[in-house]
Amino acid sequence: SLQLPAVLADGNLPALAAEFDCEVVILTDQRHVPYIKQHPVYTALQKYAHVDIRTLDDLVACWWHYGVSLSLILFRGIADLGERMSETFLLFLNSDWVLANGSYRNIIEHIKNGERLIYAPGYCTEAEGVKGWLLGSRKNNETTLSIRHRDMAAKILTNLHRSVESKTINRQTFSMHVIDQFYWRVDETTMIGRQMPIGLVGMRPTRVVNELRTIWDFGVPQEFCPETKGIVMNDSDEFLMLEMRETETYGKHFELGWPTPGQIAETLSSFQTLHHR
Repeated sequence: SLQLPAVLADGNLPALAAEFDCEVVILTDQRHVPYIKQHPVYTALQKYAHVDIRTLDDLVACWWHYGVSLSLILFRGIADLGERMSETFLLFLNSDWVLANGSYRNIIEHIKNGERLIYAPGYCTEAEGVKGWLLGSRKNNETTLSIRHRDMAAKILTNLHRSVESKTINRQTFSMHVIDQFYWRVDETTMIGRQMPIGLVGMRPTRVVNELRTIWDFGVPQEFCPETKGIVMNDSDEFLMLEMRETETYGKHFELGWPTPGQIAETLSSFQTLHHR
């Protein structure tokens, strides 16, 4: 209802399809497959790409560790490539990420220039504050969601999730138990930051990986593209992902005040990888 209509905006998948042969792989529960196949978005996708649906029911058994499930699920979407893995540019999109129109168009030159790893920050917003606006912005029988970068950025900044507010250095009213992102509010319309880890938007592996042995955000770039330095599309005018998060998510992990730099570093050191640094 939201993610794929945003992919169908003219500056996203249609722009990619004008330059490359494209395939869309949807990973979902078996019970959702009939619904997806009769949905107008599924038909619209087929105008620009071959569409494949794969089921993930057996992998959701890892519910106790979200990162493990997500890693195995994303790998299932690319494992069939085999030797073609290193010849294919792979784009990843989680179901709670919504792209601004033109984000994929701006990746094209990076792909043509031979970039192997492309990152971009996702910005967590309160789903309750943006979902109605996003649904109401759809067009073409609700199959297309085309939102300009600055319009989306403005909506993000006025609906930031508390997990972002709790990691904002110059607004230290409350914090989270883990601070792995650092933000600075310059003013009401400007935010800068550093994310560790940062979202992996796409990659073209330098080697074939037949078995995933790491968690996605922490080791995949090193596993698939060792010794490769990636680029970050860090300007929201160039690439922008809105990440929806329910208001109560992490509700038990907030506390008043701000930790010392030493306390932040101690927590970071428990999961930071060489790749993050």
